[in-house]
Amino acid sequence: MKIIYLCYEASFLPVVAANIHCKLLSTDKVPSTEELYQLPYYGKLFSHQQGRIIPIGIDTKGNQVYILGTRNGVNIVRRVIKGLLNIFSYNSNQVIFCDLRNVRNSLICLGLFFYCTLKIKVLGTFLITQGIKKIYSQLVKSLEI
Repeated sequence: MKIIYLCYEASFLPVVAANIHCKLLSTDKVPSTEELYQLPYYGKLFSHQQGRIIPIGIDTKGNQVYILGTRNGVNIVRRVIKGLLNIFSYNSNQVIFCDLRNVRNSLICLGLFFYCTLKIKVLGTFLITQGIKKIYSQLVKSLEI
């Protein structure tokens, strides 16, 4: 099975969620800022990489885990992938989409505004990271592990 964590910007929530899912981050304690910054792809994806499905790892059940940044096209991307799977006769039930757009707070939203719109990456990354740390337990609970 393939599990794809998707959100507006792939660099943050999907990276953290996929790493939790693959047991690369603890579910028991909030990671430090440094731990988050050291995750592969965390805050390191560029706008031209949005829309690319990026592999993160394999979970304990052997499922492949990916991240995907969709900007405002989450529903379109989901339908396109499912449609392509059907065209090529693959079982579309073998792909699970985990939409993280509803797992956020005001710090994450403000950080995304600085990061994506104003292109102030350092401040945006800091705000997003603080926001993720505040909702970390909520994020852990929302995952399909």
